[in-house]
Amino acid sequence: MPKFVKGVSGNPKGRPKGSGKRQRQRRAAERQFIVNERFRLALEEIDQWHGRRAELINELLLGSNRFPLHHD
Repeated sequence: MPKFVKGVSGNPKGRPKGSGKRQRQRRAAERQFIVNERFRLALEEIDQWHGRRAELINELLLGSNRFPLHHD
Protein backbone atom coordinates (compact mmCIF):
# COMPACT_ATOMS: atom_id res chain seq x y z
CA MET A 1 0.00 0.00 0.00
CA PRO A 2 1.37 3.43 -0.86
CA LYS A 3 2.19 5.88 1.94
CA PHE A 4 -0.59 8.27 1.02
CA VAL A 5 -3.82 7.56 -0.81
CA LYS A 6 -5.55 10.67 -1.97
CA GLY A 7 -9.02 11.16 -0.51
CA VAL A 8 -8.61 8.62 2.30
CA SER A 9 -8.19 9.88 5.85
CA GLY A 10 -6.27 8.11 8.58
CA ASN A 11 -9.52 7.58 10.45
CA PRO A 12 -11.51 4.93 8.58
CA LYS A 13 -14.83 6.12 10.03
CA GLY A 14 -14.04 9.72 9.20
CA ARG A 15 -14.61 12.81 11.28
CA PRO A 16 -17.88 12.79 13.22
CA LYS A 17 -20.31 15.36 11.87
CA GLY A 18 -21.04 18.28 14.15
CA SER A 19 -18.41 17.39 16.74
CA GLY A 20 -16.79 20.82 16.48
CA LYS A 21 -20.16 22.51 16.92
CA ARG A 22 -20.95 20.41 20.02
CA GLN A 23 -17.54 21.17 21.51
CA ARG A 24 -18.04 24.91 20.97
CA GLN A 25 -21.50 24.70 22.54
CA ARG A 26 -20.14 22.79 25.54
CA ARG A 27 -17.31 25.31 26.03
CA ALA A 28 -19.78 28.20 25.75
CA ALA A 29 -22.06 26.55 28.33
CA GLU A 30 -19.10 26.03 30.69
CA ARG A 31 -18.05 29.67 30.29
CA GLN A 32 -21.61 30.83 30.93
CA PHE A 33 -21.78 28.66 34.06
CA ILE A 34 -18.55 30.24 35.35
CA VAL A 35 -19.83 33.74 34.59
CA ASN A 36 -23.12 33.01 36.37
CA GLU A 37 -21.30 31.55 39.38
CA ARG A 38 -19.03 34.60 39.66
CA PHE A 39 -22.04 36.90 39.36
CA ARG A 40 -23.90 34.96 42.07
CA LEU A 41 -20.89 35.18 44.40
CA ALA A 42 -20.53 38.90 43.75
CA LEU A 43 -24.21 39.52 44.51
CA GLU A 44 -23.90 37.43 47.66
CA GLU A 45 -20.93 39.52 48.78
CA ILE A 46 -22.78 42.77 48.07
CA ASP A 47 -25.83 41.50 49.99
CA GLN A 48 -23.62 40.66 52.98
CA TRP A 49 -22.04 44.11 52.83
CA HIS A 50 -25.45 45.83 52.72
CA GLY A 51 -26.71 43.62 55.53
CA ARG A 52 -23.77 44.58 57.73
CA ARG A 53 -24.26 48.24 56.80
CA ALA A 54 -27.94 48.04 57.82
CA GLU A 55 -26.92 46.44 61.15
CA LEU A 56 -24.47 49.28 61.86
CA ILE A 57 -27.11 51.90 61.04
CA ASN A 58 -29.60 50.18 63.36
CA GLU A 59 -27.01 50.00 66.12
CA LEU A 60 -26.25 53.68 65.66
CA LEU A 61 -29.92 54.73 65.64
CA LEU A 62 -31.21 52.36 68.33
CA GLY A 63 -28.13 52.39 70.52
CA SER A 64 -25.85 49.52 71.42
CA ASN A 65 -22.64 48.90 73.28
CA ARG A 66 -20.67 50.08 70.32
CA PHE A 67 -22.67 53.32 69.95
CA PRO A 68 -24.13 54.10 73.38
CA LEU A 69 -26.86 56.74 73.53
CA HIS A 70 -26.08 59.59 75.94
CA HIS A 71 -28.99 61.02 77.85
CA ASP A 72 -28.10 64.11 79.82
